[in-house]
Amino acid sequence: MSIAELPLSPVTRRMTAAEFLALPDEQPCELVKGVIVEMNPPSPRHAIVISNLNYLLTTWARTHNSGLAGGHETALQTKSEPDTVRGVDGFYISFARLKGNVLPEGPLLPAPELCIEVRSPSNRWTDLLEKAVEYLKIGVEEVWLVEPTLAPADRFIESHRLDRDPIRFRMGETLTSPSLQEFQMEVGQAFSGI
Repeated sequence: MSIAELPLSPVTRRMTAAEFLALPDEQPCELVKGVIVEMNPPSPRHAIVISNLNYLLTTWARTHNSGLAGGHETALQTKSEPDTVRGVDGFYISFARLKGNVLPEGPLLPAPELCIEVRSPSNRWTDLLEKAVEYLKIGVEEVWLVEPTLAPADRFIESHRLDRDPIRFRMGETLTSPSLQEFQMEVGQAFSGI
């Protein structure tokens, strides 16, 4: 059954994470408190930023043989009863967190060290902050919220952790992370090509 074929009724039946993950991958969506929330497909700008960040993280992870980086709306369950399954734009998970250095089937578990969310024109900043809180509450160490606005001077990456106030890294600055030893990148590298 596709998302479009789900029955509509005045009272929406809540879906479990297992039911949600069994649906075909047709359209970007998330499960929020048991209810499917459809999303717009990512824009080319969004895709390029995520590709840039995943490339940088993958290169660093392979150089240090420390873990795996990925993205593309990867399923990550953040709440239960009612279930919430988010589509993470990007992530890094260390081999220390993975049994046998292999990603499991299904949603990304255990929680990765790092999650990345890139703001789309249809997102409010508060939507991204809500996701960041959910990720941190399930054991993610750090969340990068990325603002890829049209004006280069306004672009930034904001790092969120449970143990400190957010840190905003602007164009021309070097982003470092206590979760990623020896990782560093100039913020502009995330926006290369846009």
